[in-house]
Amino acid sequence: LQAKFPPGPSESGAAPDAAAEVPWPAFGAGEEFDAPAPVVAIEWLGERSLVYLTLTNELTVADTVMMTLLERLDLSGTALVYSEFELARQAGASAARRAPSFQNSIRTSDGRLLILAQSSVVAVTALSWDQRIGALIENGEWLEALAFALDHYESTVRSLEDRQRQQGADAALASHPEFNARRRSPVEEQISDLLLRYLRLAVENAPPPPSSPAGGRTKSAAVRGANLARSHFQMLAGVCIEFCISIRRLDLLFGEVFRCFQSVQYTAVFLDVLEPYVLHDKLRYVAPAAMAEFVSHCKAAGDVSVVERCLLHMDVTIMDFDSILALLRKNDMYSALLHVYAAGLNDFITPLGILLEGVFDAAEECDVYGAEVDDHDGQQPVGGGIAVGPPPPNAFQRLGYKCLLYVRYSLAGRRFPQGTPLPEGTASSLRPELLRFLLRSRYSPADGARVASTRRSVGHRADDYPYLRLLVLVDTGATLDA
Repeated sequence: LQAKFPPGPSESGAAPDAAAEVPWPAFGAGEEFDAPAPVVAIEWLGERSLVYLTLTNELTVADTVMMTLLERLDLSGTALVYSEFELARQAGASAARRAPSFQNSIRTSDGRLLILAQSSVVAVTALSWDQRIGALIENGEWLEALAFALDHYESTVRSLEDRQRQQGADAALASHPEFNARRRSPVEEQISDLLLRYLRLAVENAPPPPSSPAGGRTKSAAVRGANLARSHFQMLAGVCIEFCISIRRLDLLFGEVFRCFQSVQYTAVFLDVLEPYVLHDKLRYVAPAAMAEFVSHCKAAGDVSVVERCLLHMDVTIMDFDSILALLRKNDMYSALLHVYAAGLNDFITPLGILLEGVFDAAEECDVYGAEVDDHDGQQPVGGGIAVGPPPPNAFQRLGYKCLLYVRYSLAGRRFPQGTPLPEGTASSLRPELLRFLLRSRYSPADGARVASTRRSVGHRADDYPYLRLLVLVDTGATLDA
């Protein structure tokens, strides 16, 4: 039931009247539980737990706050005391129907549920949340214990935080471990310790790492062992990531949990499991150390574009700019670099200058008026082979067209590469600023770019209006259309 209180005289604006009728609350049905059989007894067990007995002797404990079933007991082997009462006789019936009632056989006292049986009194005690977790752990049900701990966190700690959170608070900063320095309650620490206990136990009991086939061990057996170990740590990484995100402990995820995977040399598995959480916007922050490992992992796999895709889903305003920008420059991830500068620093010109430095360097290594310069001296492929289809774009074309696309998006008042609209004030000020930069008559090194002094006055950098001329060399029509 939900209680609704009508407004009093002070709330309605009317003058207080001593003789006015007291506004009694109205009750209405809130949420409902579906019972598999008719309910014959019902009793409160604590402030939020409701116990009801069905006609099939099934005792159920329900949490009325979370609207979840906590426990279900079968009392069919217990001969309960009950009473019968007659129902109203229906027309045409020879006798009145009789219905059993167990309501007087179930009572609560001092936090215990007392059930009156024909030969005894059964006492049922409700365990606290940590006692229930301890019972599950004793039975080896670790995943069930972690799931119950999350339920308790959602219904107590997190709901309390949501009620106390200020409406104007910055939610982005609250998700950053460095800013989330509040003192945690004993319940939160106990839940975090539970995950670390499970992590250490799972690592200690993990399948042995694969070894080279020796001593009669076949190659297929070694492969099966490797797959089994990998599957074990994939499952473990998923549990840890999901748990830490739910309890808002990213410091724990990228601290002890991440170091544990590093110590057993399964960092790659952890990062592979982490990636979908970022791409599906469930995780919007990655610590600098983990990000560096993630970049190295993607480079080893030959797919650095995964890092750029992930960065587009992350909240760059709470990231360590110095470390992430250094990683992006080092690995030539220009799309992510443009996004981080624009979204995190509201700077649209500096990343364009850095990208143009890459276009300048690529132009010096290519014949921008024809094919890419190579060391084959015009020789045909060995064996008389011929090239089918257009040649792959060289670095000058690839970076040049990326630069043109960024300019087009910016002049149109859209973010790169998502295409979402920029704020009107930002878009109106960006257009003249961008045109002033592109129409510079002399070259100047971009902020943060490392250009040797010997290269600043030679090649395409020495041309008049070098930036505009460079874009025209990439694609004259696309430059004019931008």
